[in-house]
Amino acid sequence: ITAGCFGIGIDHGRQIVISGNTINKIGRLISNSDVEGFPNTSGPDVLSTGIFANNTLGCSVTGNTVTDSMSTGAGFGTGIPIRQAGAGHSAASTFANNNVVVSGNNVLWNTGLGGNAEGDHGIIIQVDRGTDVATAAHSMANVVLNNNTARLAKIAGIRVLVGTESSLEGLTVEGNTVRESAADGIRVESNGASACAVSRVVVSGNTVVSVSFATVPVNSA
Repeated sequence: ITAGCFGIGIDHGRQIVISGNTINKIGRLISNSDVEGFPNTSGPDVLSTGIFANNTLGCSVTGNTVTDSMSTGAGFGTGIPIRQAGAGHSAASTFANNNVVVSGNNVLWNTGLGGNAEGDHGIIIQVDRGTDVATAAHSMANVVLNNNTARLAKIAGIRVLVGTESSLEGLTVEGNTVRESAADGIRVESNGASACAVSRVVVSGNTVVSVSFATVPVNSA
């Protein structure tokens, strides 16, 4: 991927609060005369991201709306990714992100726009050693995903992914609504090559409607 478009991006921060924002049409082109257009498919691969928090210590993302983003080529779109992942740290230590709250957000991929108006995930939480040294580890604890809405995702409306040399302890996924996902509604998994674990998980009171569409329907609301 050669380029990225972010509505709001935080990289390596402490006690982050992102609240009450409206993020619309990330990745779309606007001409000098204010004419909207699609990204150039013959250009670089471009990913679009609504709200991005990477390697933070404490993070709250609440009451935001992400709609109508677009990507190009091999680029992919994600509404709200929260990542605790390796970035070439040389130290053999543990990097932890405790007390993560993602609540009351609305993520919509509007395929009716045409072009590449699709997103892989509505909300994704990812913990992974990544490119860090083999003896490093990453962790999250006390993660709450509640009262969010995700529509028209290509892979999963809500996904929690724990990879190599990583752990997540304490996960609550509650009261969320996922609609019209082309694959999974809510997906929690640990799939690293070694030493990955998810523990103390509660998934309760969520609404998942019309997933695994062969063709994702055009948004009508």
